[in-house]
Amino acid sequence: MQNTLAPEKQAQLQQYVDLLLQEGDRLGLTAFRTPDPIWSELISDSASAAEKLPEGGKIVDLGSGGGCPGVVLQILRPDTRFYLLESNGRKAGFLRTVVEQLGLPATILQERSETVAHQSEYRAQFDMVVAKPVASLPVLIELALPLLKVRGKLLSYKGPQAKQEVEESAAALKALHGKTLGIETYHLGEKSYCHVIVEKASGTSKDWPRRPGIPAKQPLK
Repeated sequence: MQNTLAPEKQAQLQQYVDLLLQEGDRLGLTAFRTPDPIWSELISDSASAAEKLPEGGKIVDLGSGGGCPGVVLQILRPDTRFYLLESNGRKAGFLRTVVEQLGLPATILQERSETVAHQSEYRAQFDMVVAKPVASLPVLIELALPLLKVRGKLLSYKGPQAKQEVEESAAALKALHGKTLGIETYHLGEKSYCHVIVEKASGTSKDWPRRPGIPAKQPLK
Protein backbone atom coordinates (compact mmCIF):
# COMPACT_ATOMS: atom_id res chain seq x y z
CA MET A 1 0.00 0.00 0.00
CA GLN A 2 2.75 2.46 0.92
CA ASN A 3 4.32 2.16 -2.51
CA THR A 4 1.12 3.11 -4.36
CA LEU A 5 0.36 6.36 -2.56
CA ALA A 6 1.14 9.93 -3.54
CA PRO A 7 4.18 11.19 -1.57
CA GLU A 8 2.12 13.68 0.48
CA LYS A 9 -0.40 11.05 1.59
CA GLN A 10 2.34 8.55 2.32
CA ALA A 11 4.14 11.12 4.47
CA GLN A 12 0.95 11.93 6.40
CA LEU A 13 0.20 8.27 7.04
CA GLN A 14 3.78 7.66 8.17
CA GLN A 15 3.51 10.59 10.58
CA TYR A 16 0.26 9.13 11.90
CA VAL A 17 1.87 5.71 12.39
CA ASP A 18 4.73 7.38 14.28
CA LEU A 19 2.26 9.14 16.58
CA LEU A 20 0.42 5.87 17.24
CA LEU A 21 3.71 4.21 18.17
CA GLN A 22 4.63 7.09 20.49
CA GLU A 23 1.30 7.30 22.32
CA GLY A 24 -0.48 4.02 21.58
CA ASP A 25 0.57 2.13 24.69
CA ARG A 26 0.15 5.00 27.15
CA LEU A 27 -3.31 5.92 25.88
CA GLY A 28 -4.53 2.41 25.10
CA LEU A 29 -4.90 3.16 21.40
CA THR A 30 -3.34 0.00 19.98
CA ALA A 31 -1.62 -3.14 21.18
CA PHE A 32 0.88 -2.98 18.31
CA ARG A 33 4.41 -1.89 19.22
CA THR A 34 6.05 -1.95 15.78
CA PRO A 35 5.17 -0.25 12.47
CA ASP A 36 4.53 -3.31 10.29
CA PRO A 37 1.33 -4.58 11.96
CA ILE A 38 0.00 -1.04 12.21
CA TRP A 39 0.38 -0.71 8.44
CA SER A 40 -0.85 -4.20 7.59
CA GLU A 41 -3.76 -4.29 10.07
CA LEU A 42 -4.94 -0.83 11.12
CA ILE A 43 -4.02 1.30 8.11
CA SER A 44 -4.87 -1.22 5.39
CA ASP A 45 -8.13 -2.19 7.06
CA SER A 46 -9.20 1.43 7.46
CA ALA A 47 -8.24 2.20 3.85
CA SER A 48 -10.45 -0.59 2.50
CA ALA A 49 -13.45 1.75 2.50
CA ALA A 50 -11.75 4.73 0.86
CA GLU A 51 -13.41 4.27 -2.53
CA LYS A 52 -16.85 3.82 -0.96
CA LEU A 53 -17.06 7.29 0.56
CA PRO A 54 -19.44 9.78 -1.08
CA GLU A 55 -17.64 12.44 -3.09
CA GLY A 56 -17.34 15.60 -1.04
CA GLY A 57 -19.19 13.84 1.77
CA LYS A 58 -19.64 14.99 5.35
CA ILE A 59 -18.79 11.90 7.41
CA VAL A 60 -18.77 10.83 11.07
CA ASP A 61 -16.26 8.33 12.44
CA LEU A 62 -18.29 6.82 15.28
CA GLY A 63 -16.17 5.95 18.32
CA SER A 64 -12.99 7.09 16.60
CA GLY A 65 -10.59 5.94 19.35
CA GLY A 66 -7.08 6.36 17.99
CA GLY A 67 -8.37 7.54 14.61
CA CYS A 68 -9.01 4.36 12.66
CA PRO A 69 -10.66 4.54 10.24
CA GLY A 70 -11.41 8.27 10.30
CA VAL A 71 -7.89 9.71 10.22
CA VAL A 72 -6.77 7.27 7.52
CA LEU A 73 -9.81 7.96 5.36
CA GLN A 74 -9.46 11.72 5.81
CA ILE A 75 -5.89 11.49 4.53
CA LEU A 76 -6.82 9.30 1.58
CA ARG A 77 -9.95 11.26 0.67
CA PRO A 78 -9.20 14.97 1.24
CA ASP A 79 -12.36 15.85 -0.71
CA THR A 80 -14.42 14.67 2.28
CA ARG A 81 -14.86 16.27 5.71
CA PHE A 82 -14.61 13.97 8.73
CA TYR A 83 -15.99 14.45 12.22
CA LEU A 84 -14.12 12.22 14.66
CA LEU A 85 -16.57 11.38 17.45
CA GLU A 86 -14.84 10.18 20.62
CA SER A 87 -16.10 10.60 24.20
CA ASN A 88 -12.86 9.60 25.96
CA GLY A 89 -10.91 12.74 26.84
CA ARG A 90 -7.41 11.30 26.45
CA LYS A 91 -8.22 9.74 23.08
CA ALA A 92 -9.92 12.92 21.89
CA GLY A 93 -6.79 14.82 22.93
CA PHE A 94 -4.67 12.47 20.84
CA LEU A 95 -6.96 13.02 17.86
CA ARG A 96 -6.57 16.79 18.23
CA THR A 97 -2.79 16.36 18.15
CA VAL A 98 -3.00 14.20 15.03
CA VAL A 99 -5.29 16.61 13.19
CA GLU A 100 -3.13 19.60 14.11
CA GLN A 101 0.22 18.04 13.27
CA LEU A 102 -0.99 16.50 9.99
CA GLY A 103 -2.93 19.58 8.93
CA LEU A 104 -6.19 17.69 8.40
CA PRO A 105 -9.59 19.36 7.93
CA ALA A 106 -11.26 16.92 10.37
CA THR A 107 -13.27 18.12 13.40
CA ILE A 108 -13.05 16.45 16.82
CA LEU A 109 -16.32 15.92 18.71
CA GLN A 110 -15.61 14.93 22.32
CA GLU A 111 -19.05 13.69 23.33
CA ARG A 112 -21.26 10.62 23.52
CA SER A 113 -22.89 9.76 20.22
CA GLU A 114 -26.28 9.50 21.97
CA THR A 115 -25.92 13.17 22.96
CA VAL A 116 -24.57 14.49 19.67
CA ALA A 117 -27.39 12.82 17.73
CA HIS A 118 -29.96 14.97 19.55
CA GLN A 119 -28.17 18.25 18.83
CA SER A 120 -29.70 20.17 15.92
CA GLU A 121 -26.25 21.09 14.58
CA TYR A 122 -25.50 17.42 13.90
CA ARG A 123 -28.78 15.52 13.72
CA ALA A 124 -29.59 14.34 10.18
CA GLN A 125 -26.63 16.33 8.81
CA PHE A 126 -24.26 13.64 7.53
CA ASP A 127 -23.85 11.73 4.29
CA MET A 128 -22.16 8.74 5.91
CA VAL A 129 -21.20 7.26 9.26
CA VAL A 130 -18.25 4.85 9.41
CA ALA A 131 -17.63 2.60 12.39
CA LYS A 132 -15.05 0.00 13.30
CA PRO A 133 -16.26 -2.88 15.53
CA VAL A 134 -17.02 -0.66 18.53
CA ALA A 135 -20.48 -2.21 19.01
CA SER A 136 -22.88 -4.76 17.56
CA LEU A 137 -24.77 -3.76 14.42
CA PRO A 138 -28.15 -3.17 16.18
CA VAL A 139 -26.40 -0.72 18.50
CA LEU A 140 -24.57 1.01 15.65
CA ILE A 141 -27.83 1.43 13.74
CA GLU A 142 -29.45 3.19 16.68
CA LEU A 143 -26.45 5.46 17.19
CA ALA A 144 -25.69 6.21 13.55
CA LEU A 145 -28.97 6.62 11.67
CA PRO A 146 -30.16 9.71 13.62
CA LEU A 147 -26.97 11.44 12.46
CA LEU A 148 -27.58 10.64 8.80
CA LYS A 149 -29.51 12.51 6.15
CA VAL A 150 -32.24 10.51 4.43
CA ARG A 151 -30.43 8.21 1.95
CA GLY A 152 -27.25 8.60 3.97
CA LYS A 153 -25.35 5.41 4.72
CA LEU A 154 -23.76 3.62 7.65
CA LEU A 155 -20.62 1.70 6.68
CA SER A 156 -19.71 -0.75 9.44
CA TYR A 157 -16.46 -2.70 9.42
CA LYS A 158 -17.27 -6.27 10.49
CA GLY A 159 -15.74 -9.74 10.60
CA PRO A 160 -17.13 -13.17 9.73
CA GLN A 161 -20.15 -12.65 12.01
CA ALA A 162 -21.55 -9.90 9.76
CA LYS A 163 -24.43 -11.95 8.32
CA GLN A 164 -25.60 -12.98 11.78
CA GLU A 165 -25.47 -9.37 12.99
CA VAL A 166 -27.56 -8.26 10.02
CA GLU A 167 -30.14 -10.92 10.87
CA GLU A 168 -30.21 -9.66 14.47
CA SER A 169 -30.76 -6.07 13.30
CA ALA A 170 -34.33 -6.42 11.98
CA ALA A 171 -35.90 -4.63 14.96
CA ALA A 172 -33.34 -1.80 14.88
CA LEU A 173 -33.77 -1.32 11.14
CA LYS A 174 -37.55 -1.15 11.50
CA ALA A 175 -37.43 1.30 14.41
CA LEU A 176 -34.82 3.59 12.84
CA HIS A 177 -36.17 3.32 9.27
CA GLY A 178 -33.07 1.73 7.79
CA LYS A 179 -32.44 -0.99 5.25
CA THR A 180 -29.40 -3.16 4.60
CA LEU A 181 -27.94 -2.55 1.14
CA GLY A 182 -25.30 -5.25 1.25
CA ILE A 183 -22.54 -7.18 2.95
CA GLU A 184 -19.34 -6.63 0.95
CA THR A 185 -16.37 -8.90 1.60
CA TYR A 186 -12.76 -7.74 1.42
CA HIS A 187 -9.44 -9.41 2.25
CA LEU A 188 -6.33 -8.46 4.17
CA GLY A 189 -3.78 -11.15 3.42
CA GLU A 190 -5.48 -14.45 4.19
CA LYS A 191 -8.13 -12.91 6.45
CA SER A 192 -11.62 -12.01 5.29
CA TYR A 193 -13.68 -9.08 6.56
CA CYS A 194 -16.90 -7.32 5.59
CA HIS A 195 -18.34 -3.89 5.10
CA VAL A 196 -22.01 -3.85 6.07
CA ILE A 197 -23.83 -1.01 4.30
CA VAL A 198 -27.08 0.28 5.82
CA GLU A 199 -29.11 3.11 4.27
CA LYS A 200 -31.43 5.50 6.12
CA ALA A 201 -34.67 5.19 4.17
CA SER A 202 -36.68 7.94 5.87
CA GLY A 203 -36.68 10.29 8.84
CA THR A 204 -35.91 9.01 12.34
CA SER A 205 -38.16 9.59 15.34
CA LYS A 206 -36.85 12.01 17.95
CA ASP A 207 -37.07 9.11 20.43
CA TRP A 208 -33.84 7.70 18.98
CA PRO A 209 -31.18 7.21 20.11
CA ARG A 210 -32.06 6.49 23.71
CA ARG A 211 -30.19 7.92 26.70
CA PRO A 212 -26.39 7.45 26.90
CA GLY A 213 -25.50 3.85 27.68
CA ILE A 214 -28.96 2.40 27.04
CA PRO A 215 -28.42 1.31 23.40
CA ALA A 216 -25.42 -0.82 24.38
CA LYS A 217 -27.11 -2.26 27.47
CA GLN A 218 -30.46 -2.94 25.79
CA PRO A 219 -29.88 -3.44 22.04
CA LEU A 220 -32.92 -3.35 19.78
CA LYS A 221 -33.36 -7.02 18.94
